[in-house]
Amino acid sequence: MNWQPPAHEFTRSRAAAWVGRQAARHELPMAHFEYRERLQMPEAWLPQGRADLGQVPGWQSGRLAESKYQSYRHDLLVGSYHPSHRAKWTAHEQMHGILGFVWRPDASPFFHALAAWQAEILPVALWYFFDETGLQRCRLHQGQGPLFGLYCAACEGAAAEQPAKQPSSSQAEDWNAKGKAFVEQQLDAVERSVAAGRLLPARYATLDLASDGLAYAAAHQERLLSPAFALFIQRFPAACDSIESYAERIRSLCAALLEDKDVQPSFNGAYAIAQDLAWRLLCVWSEAEGEAAESLLGLVDQLATGAEVQTVILAYQALAEDWVLPAPTRVFACGYPLSPGFGLSVAQLSDGLRSSVPKTLERGGQELIAEFIAQDTLQRHHLARRFASFLSTVGAEQLAGLARLEAAIADAPQPDLEAQTLLPMASKGPWCLGTGHELVRAGIDVMAAFEGAEFEHQNSSLLAVADGQGELQLLELDEETADWLQALAQVNNSDKASSLFDSVKNEATFGNDVDPETLAALLELGVVIPVSYPL
Repeated sequence: MNWQPPAHEFTRSRAAAWVGRQAARHELPMAHFEYRERLQMPEAWLPQGRADLGQVPGWQSGRLAESKYQSYRHDLLVGSYHPSHRAKWTAHEQMHGILGFVWRPDASPFFHALAAWQAEILPVALWYFFDETGLQRCRLHQGQGPLFGLYCAACEGAAAEQPAKQPSSSQAEDWNAKGKAFVEQQLDAVERSVAAGRLLPARYATLDLASDGLAYAAAHQERLLSPAFALFIQRFPAACDSIESYAERIRSLCAALLEDKDVQPSFNGAYAIAQDLAWRLLCVWSEAEGEAAESLLGLVDQLATGAEVQTVILAYQALAEDWVLPAPTRVFACGYPLSPGFGLSVAQLSDGLRSSVPKTLERGGQELIAEFIAQDTLQRHHLARRFASFLSTVGAEQLAGLARLEAAIADAPQPDLEAQTLLPMASKGPWCLGTGHELVRAGIDVMAAFEGAEFEHQNSSLLAVADGQGELQLLELDEETADWLQALAQVNNSDKASSLFDSVKNEATFGNDVDPETLAALLELGVVIPVSYPL
């Protein structure tokens, strides 16, 4: 099982490559968000009146909900790999692990807010500035810098397919200078806040790290002050114990990144895993009593002194047989493989599949879940799409066809507002494709199978189209039209795609053999759009 991020997520930029190199030197693991069970938060650690923060989010159409300030911890060295997030998150998450966190036993809420602010400065500078040096974006966004809240699938594809280009010295200097200035601006604001005894934010565009730090402190204050956390720090110390020393650590790592120099690892992967599992055991310890609590603390001590993870798991299993404790498969469902049967939550992943491909599971997919989990990897694709792809690779093509339809419904395309707003008046090509649709092709009557009929060998094609209200329409296509749309997609995705607007034409873009009524319907839906709109 390959449990490393795709290589292209570290070749996308010079800065990402530096982070990847340091992460490898630290042997930093990544936890798959969908396979990692979040343990129930002890009520005493929740902010007053916010019991909702302790609830464990569930699945919604194959996406596992994430709580912004509870799913992530600055004191966790293991990075989170979320399939729904863009590729920038890999370097960002692993930068957090390299940086570490700051803590001291007598810290006030003000200290924790400043510490959380500081913890985000370098990872955020990486995201918005350093990672842009040499980064390849799509034709529409190339050279424009970070997209902030906008997600562009074409940009993700360009960065994955084309490793970072050597930027001109002026380009590199521009992004690096902006990033370094951002880091210093934020650190100076933290220093002024310390002197003033109150938060003095340094906003940048829509970014307000002081506000984020305040929200983090509010969500984690009781946890950071708990006896369990004090025991945790005794065994796994923080990187720094003062705001001042943490600022120097941030500056030092920033300089190493800009100078492309390696930093000396302060821990290894075994330490990061031990730290992660120890905290999960301390969460259980915090609500245990007597001999059970003593035994749990003993297991934490074993992890802190280098015991084998398998030994600790076996000891916890024995303990759970004598006391009422969370199931071992839940406690050790950390999101990365441990020993056989532990590390990856089969139960949680199965829930996700039931929420997204229920009909596929009913028709035989249920028996293939274990095999799917055994070969699943870190990749940024929806769970239903990964399962459909897996079914094809193991020869279950009829199930795969049904799963592809369920995936198109669970992970529905977003409406193409440009196509739907600029409905073309022109009646002839050349044409290209809009973005608010998906073509589903199968070797069965996929719609009949979706409605419960037996599988029949019959080629069929469905078009899933998102309308302006966000509703999904499923339209059956004849095979000739589906062939044309597929050919048009190949033109769009080829090297000629960047030249379509420069009047580089391909026979498929004219659609001369397509039924005029069908073409008109595709134009009205925004599935097909003109290469250029008339003024």
